[in-house]
Amino acid sequence: MSDQPAEFLEDRALRDAARAVLLADIDHARGSLSGKKVAARVAGTIGDGAKDVIDVAKTHAHDNRGILAAIIAVLAIWFAREPLLEIFGRGTEPEDADEQVSEDDPEAAPAASANDIETPQDAPETVGEEPLTTGESND
Repeated sequence: MSDQPAEFLEDRALRDAARAVLLADIDHARGSLSGKKVAARVAGTIGDGAKDVIDVAKTHAHDNRGILAAIIAVLAIWFAREPLLEIFGRGTEPEDADEQVSEDDPEAAPAASANDIETPQDAPETVGEEPLTTGESND
């Protein structure tokens, strides 16, 4: 019987040590997963990656200045193509310019409106040649 209390005390000490390790791990996880620390780590990682990309871009831009200047010039001309074409007299015209009707043109045909459409209520009540009569007899 003397061995049981010694084993019991030893098991209890192991259990308490395991519990202390578990609680320490939980506290560490709570601290490392808090909103501020996660955001700081993500921002740090993204910031480091962005710095690396910027450094590489600066190096390539410095090595290829002529190509970069040509690309910027082509983009500028592309975005300013309409005014440039108008300056040189080659502006784009609508394809159906003669078919388009201006709203300001008094000679233009008026557009049909909902009031111009004949509905069954507005139509004359005739069958064949004679008008229909309601409530009157022909005797």
